[in-house]
Amino acid sequence: NNDTAPEADWLARLVEAADRHRDAGMFASTLILDRTPQAIDAVGVRVNRLGVATNIGHGSPVTGQPSAPARLFGPCAGAALYRRELFDDVGLFDEGYFAYLEDVELAWRARWAGWDCVSVPGSRVLHAHSATGGRNLAQKYRLLGRNRIWTTLRHYPRPQLWYYLPLIVLHEAITGILGTIVLRSPSPLQGRLQALRTWRYGLSAPYASPRRLSSSEMFALLAPVVHP
Repeated sequence: NNDTAPEADWLARLVEAADRHRDAGMFASTLILDRTPQAIDAVGVRVNRLGVATNIGHGSPVTGQPSAPARLFGPCAGAALYRRELFDDVGLFDEGYFAYLEDVELAWRARWAGWDCVSVPGSRVLHAHSATGGRNLAQKYRLLGRNRIWTTLRHYPRPQLWYYLPLIVLHEAITGILGTIVLRSPSPLQGRLQALRTWRYGLSAPYASPRRLSSSEMFALLAPVVHP
């Protein structure tokens, strides 16, 4: 991202990890909050069974973090490394998203195709979280609402989607209403309504990518819902 400052050996550590883990196609840096450099911004992303993506480790202390690589759902693309072969296999970022969750959508696509993601704890980057996008909160939360629904429509494994659909709809309605109240702007609800109006785009990806995992295997990669 344009609001990051990498450490000098950031890229070298990512490349070393890529050389060691030939089966993986995504490599996640450790993003650290620049205003509170003792706190983590993200060591990667997880997606739960409501389709909600969150930064792993956000707000936790930098000290005491695991030093060994771990397998994750995907990287935060504020600072990440991708194999060229992965893009050749599943395509590039979906430009229709413009911003927000485009890295999550690509991670879904890559995971469906069998590509793994590895965290690289020694690859560190300072990140001024939302320094660019946070200037326009209305647009940010409109895009977040729209893009999450698109991603869920496109990638959530069936038939598990039909089981979780009532909870997903309830969650989106509540968060859309609460976001509208807190922001004093209809943008969170507008984003969700835009996603419903353009549901065909949500279902169709601009790149044809293979699905090498079964629905049950993909569902197993989603984190349980701890608190609705």
